[in-house]
Amino acid sequence: VTLSHTSWDPPSYMYIFPPASMAAAAAAVLKRTFSGNAGALPFSSRLVMVVRHGETDWNAQLRVQGRTDIELNDTGLSQAAASAVAIARMIGSRRNDFQTSTAETQSLLSTSKSPSVIYTSTLKRARDTGVAIADALGSTIRTDPGLNEWNLGSLEGLTKDEASVSCHEDWKIFRQWCDGGDVSAEHAETPISGDGESMDDVRHRSVACLETAIKQSSLGSHDDSLIVAVTHGGVLGQLLRHCTIENDHRDDLPQQGGLERNTSASITNETTVQPQHTTKYARAANACISIFLVTPGDTKTSQLQWSILSWADTSHLTGDDKPISAHYEK
Repeated sequence: VTLSHTSWDPPSYMYIFPPASMAAAAAAVLKRTFSGNAGALPFSSRLVMVVRHGETDWNAQLRVQGRTDIELNDTGLSQAAASAVAIARMIGSRRNDFQTSTAETQSLLSTSKSPSVIYTSTLKRARDTGVAIADALGSTIRTDPGLNEWNLGSLEGLTKDEASVSCHEDWKIFRQWCDGGDVSAEHAETPISGDGESMDDVRHRSVACLETAIKQSSLGSHDDSLIVAVTHGGVLGQLLRHCTIENDHRDDLPQQGGLERNTSASITNETTVQPQHTTKYARAANACISIFLVTPGDTKTSQLQWSILSWADTSHLTGDDKPISAHYEK
């Protein structure tokens, strides 16, 4: 995903925190093991920590990456290292190095075991970010194409300005990559030209990938309560969209954390297609960290329920590691 090269200091309101009642409910659900009929899923609820890869030269050049396999630049490598240190400090301790929300969320993290496996995209920029985290945690790497970036077809390799002119219809869809449930059904199901994917394609494969990881960790010897995955901005945007359209809990969120009119963080989108809600989320910048809670849902369908505990946190990135903003207004 391309990023606008405007530096900023992440303000405290850049992060979405659930109300105390939601966090308390999440804590209660995480303490119990799900049991149901024969069709039910045999695992406890899981925290899923999803990290966006560090910066690349194409990010800095405002160039669309998609599936093009671009390596981390020096800043990206430093961001990956900083993310690894912060995650290692957080797991199994009560340190609050991130602005990760309420005490309840921190408590959930403090009781989580260090994961034996770090799941990553097969693309270099995500894999190398994952290697830094795995080294810090003593974990192994498992790559999965289900975590690969959105296939952006005709847009790949173009700068933001070039794409907005030469591929206007594709760009109109792509610039909504982090608009959550405000994306129209028509745009969500329309693939990018040049054999690209639709938003729905990305959402379905990435959610399936992470839910498979949860099931495998529960059925095997690695019953980790925390799943860590390293992926891309386009995938993170669709995980956000999955939460907002499946659970539709955004109206319950407090008015903070990358919400509407957050102009100092350059994330306001005044041209959202067919807006259904007023809440806006922070764009997922390089090396940001988000935390989701995935819980067993309907015992008949075995469908899992996703919710957001913390979104697009970059408080662990300071100095030269501060991410450029992910701004797509044109």
